[in-house]
Amino acid sequence: MNITHKKVRQRIISASFAFVLALSTVTASSSFLFAKKADALPFGATELRATTTLPTVINQGDTPCFSVKQVAGLGGSFWTDINTQFWAATITATVSAGVISTPANSVVTIPAGNKTVKGTFCYKGTVTGDQTITLKSNVPTIGETVKNTLVVPVKVSPVSVPQNLRLNGDVACGYFTNVNFITPTWNAVAGAVSYNYKVTLPNGSTYGPTNVGNVTSVSGVFGGEGLSTFSVQAVNANGYTSEWAAPCAVTYDATKPSKPVLAQPSNGSFLNTNEFDFDWNDSTDASPLTYEFQSSQDPSRDGAQILNGSNIWKSGVLPTSGIHSSGAGDGAWFYQVRAKDAAGNYSDWSDIWSVILDTKSPVLAFTGSTPAEGAYVRGIVPVQTVVTDANPGAYNLRIEDGAPAPLSLGLDYILTATSGATNSYSWNTQSGAKAVADGAHKILATTRDKANNVTTITRTVNVDNTKPIVTIKTGTTGNEVTTGKNGAFSKISFKLNDPMGGLSKVVLNGHEYARTNEWNDLNWVNITKSHLIEGQNEIYAVDRAGNQSTVVTFTYDSMAPTVTVKNGYVGDLVSKLFSNVSFKLYDANKVDKYVLNGQTVDFSDSQYSDANFANIKSKLVQGANTFVLYDVAGNTKQYDFTYDSVAAVITVAAIAPITVGQNAVVTGTVNDPTIAEVEVFVDGVSAGTATVVSGAFDFDLTNLSQGSHNVEVKGSDTAGNAATSGVKTVTVNAAPGITPASVSGGPATLAAATAPAVVDNNAGNNAAPDSDTDTEVLGESTQNKTSSDTKDVLAATTTPEVKNSDAKFFGLDWYWWVPIVAALGGAAWWLIAAWRRRQSEEA
Repeated sequence: MNITHKKVRQRIISASFAFVLALSTVTASSSFLFAKKADALPFGATELRATTTLPTVINQGDTPCFSVKQVAGLGGSFWTDINTQFWAATITATVSAGVISTPANSVVTIPAGNKTVKGTFCYKGTVTGDQTITLKSNVPTIGETVKNTLVVPVKVSPVSVPQNLRLNGDVACGYFTNVNFITPTWNAVAGAVSYNYKVTLPNGSTYGPTNVGNVTSVSGVFGGEGLSTFSVQAVNANGYTSEWAAPCAVTYDATKPSKPVLAQPSNGSFLNTNEFDFDWNDSTDASPLTYEFQSSQDPSRDGAQILNGSNIWKSGVLPTSGIHSSGAGDGAWFYQVRAKDAAGNYSDWSDIWSVILDTKSPVLAFTGSTPAEGAYVRGIVPVQTVVTDANPGAYNLRIEDGAPAPLSLGLDYILTATSGATNSYSWNTQSGAKAVADGAHKILATTRDKANNVTTITRTVNVDNTKPIVTIKTGTTGNEVTTGKNGAFSKISFKLNDPMGGLSKVVLNGHEYARTNEWNDLNWVNITKSHLIEGQNEIYAVDRAGNQSTVVTFTYDSMAPTVTVKNGYVGDLVSKLFSNVSFKLYDANKVDKYVLNGQTVDFSDSQYSDANFANIKSKLVQGANTFVLYDVAGNTKQYDFTYDSVAAVITVAAIAPITVGQNAVVTGTVNDPTIAEVEVFVDGVSAGTATVVSGAFDFDLTNLSQGSHNVEVKGSDTAGNAATSGVKTVTVNAAPGITPASVSGGPATLAAATAPAVVDNNAGNNAAPDSDTDTEVLGESTQNKTSSDTKDVLAATTTPEVKNSDAKFFGLDWYWWVPIVAALGGAAWWLIAAWRRRQSEEA
């Protein structure tokens, strides 16, 4: 079947290819068979055509010839397009201007039977411009005449005018010359065979025109001084001529101009630039004038440099150093000017003129005691200047204040120049109406030399006539200032102020501290302590202008006051206890006050003061107290002490009676931890001391005699408060006689109700305790007894008897777990069986 399909497709493809091939073949054949010639005419149509190139542009008087023909169409196919005709024809030519011939006339007749109907015509252009040639054919046909027309446009060109008329080869028209000979030239003209030449002379007569042949230049002399003109025209081979070329003028001038007269700059002038204009009176001459000058620094003009050639001026520039071979520069220069007319004739040189060239500005500088740029000044301000110039003259020096606008300070001087001399002036910034406000001001000094060179220099200074201010600084952070009384300070800081911002230094007791700002602090932390003096000190500030502030005096006191216990104790009172205390107060710079437990007591200013117990008692508190003493400078001395006015309590326990020869034990307590030991008294006599440990003590009384004795314990705390216990009585009995006790049957038997059971460790099942004498009573010592004789006391117990009980798991007895495990096993088996069935079904 596939083979059948392929065969069908192949057949279809073959048939399609054959069809396309056949169609292409037919199409190609049709294109070839039915093609037409592009210029073929319909059957019976005729047309007049040129067989040679038709004339379009000809020169005036030329006679070119051309041919035309009559063609006919026989259907227009490729194989039927022929030009043969079987009848006679006439071709006639006419022109808008000029002459046309064949060559004899303008009509051509072609008899019948000729294969091609054609004719030849010739045209001669006699008038220039655009023209036309018209040709018509007359072909008789069946009962009528068919006419065809061919129109040919023609342009007849005139003879060209000669161009680029000039003099002596390359000199343009309008030329001036002082040579009586000239050679005019022009460019050759295409088609020209000769040239006509004519000249108009200065007297108005004309020479020519004359045919000079086929040349492009002529030569000759002038007929006299003045303006002459010449012109030429071209002639072609047909004898026709061009228009005359525009006349070219030339002036013959052999007379020199008159001598110029110098005017500016004035003879002997001072000039501050080497570029300036010369002015002089023009010379008299008929032609335009140019000028040359020569300059030199030698009045005899030996070696003078003459500038000429293309560098000619009416107003010239004095040469720079690059032009002068002898060296240019400031100094006297001598120069002359002469005129030159257009024909090249020179006038005589002018008279010698001189100028003094001074291009360098004077050197003006502040010197000597003039304040430096940005300096601070006050009062009389010295100003010194030095003027230096190579060409001394008169100088103008003016000093002005440039803030905010130039303000004359009256320092306006006209000086007789002395080069290098120092000039001194004074500027009083505080003088009446000419005083100036504090602030930045500008000094301007100006000088001007004879050549009008100006030099101006400025210097800005800060006028400051206001004193700085030094004040004791208050309200600062960090306790930099301790405010005292009577101008006394233990710490001190200062606020420095200068309105002009020109602080220079601060002087403390002769020692300087540099400062630069308008506002500045001199804090306690940066004052060198060694520069301070105990007692009287002084400080002042100086600004950059030299103004000094008012001297500020103060008392510096860095010594703390002293406190002495008035009852004789001297030294640190910290942690000391007192039941009654008084203080002696002292300060070399006067005591101010003391503060006891926050309560202030002021003193009248004095070196010595007392703080007696009588006037401080009400301010004391039991326990820790703080006493701070202040002097007038703010120095302090603090004492911490403990005030204790309460006696301790000593308690003695009852003393048990004793027998003569025995020790009586005294025990007791003390409620004051500062009492480390107590003293025991018997019947008022000290029996010794006992150490107090953790508030308790004990003491053995020995060798007491028979009878009753009074015992008393005493102690004293650190503050000196005495404490006495109450009186205790101890009884000492007489020693009795010693009588042995009767022994029958051993120790007493404890009551059955309280006696614990006794177990014989030696016998296995004794029904009753041993009757041995070593029976042990509960609590009796078993030391030195053998183990066989030791009896153990049976300890009572509440421990229940431990029996074997059923084990439980998760709170269930074991027999409950049997069915649970069986049920779980069955469920697992069922799940496995179900899984296997599914596997079998899928297989």
